[in-house]
Amino acid sequence: SYNRVYGAYATVGGGYTNSAYGSYAVVAGGDSNVAYAPWSTSVGGDDNYVAGYAAVVVGGQYNFLYSSYSAVGGGQYHYLYSYAASVGGGYKNRVYGNYATVGGGSANTAEGQYAVTVGGSSSVAEGAYSTSVGGDDNYAGGDVAVVVGGEDNYAGGYAAVIGGGQYVGVYGSWSSAMGGRNNYMYYPYAVIGGGSYNYVY
Repeated sequence: SYNRVYGAYATVGGGYTNSAYGSYAVVAGGDSNVAYAPWSTSVGGDDNYVAGYAAVVVGGQYNFLYSSYSAVGGGQYHYLYSYAASVGGGYKNRVYGNYATVGGGSANTAEGQYAVTVGGSSSVAEGAYSTSVGGDDNYAGGDVAVVVGGEDNYAGGYAAVIGGGQYVGVYGSWSSAMGGRNNYMYYPYAVIGGGSYNYVY
């Protein structure tokens, strides 16, 4: 089986070429997984690397957890760098914000503290408490900003909201755009309900 145990009170429970380096670390099955930090855990999967204290990866492949209390629930090529970060699956997702979450999809990023990205692809939740749900290439840049679906949308204002559409930009605080195309808002507390090429200055 070629499993290795280096840490005090660490355990490797089956699998092949797995390694437990940290004290009290656990690797339960899978292939070529490493539980490097104290109290870290790897369950199944292949080529996962758990370097955060008390971090956990369950299945998947080529996932890398560098932060304490972080978790990955499957998928491939995820990278977690921040405290208590989590990824629920998908492909090539990244988490940089403390307590931030990516709940699936591909190539999504949660950068802000408590930021959430759920599904879709190539979307970013940068602001603190910001959210991106579905869609492609969307960006929730403002704190508490929300983008739900659509493509190439940017919610840059505080508590800005975009409900779908394409090439929609909301830069004013507390402003919202409900879809449409090529709509842009720079004024606070403004609303665009759809359509195309609307501008609020």
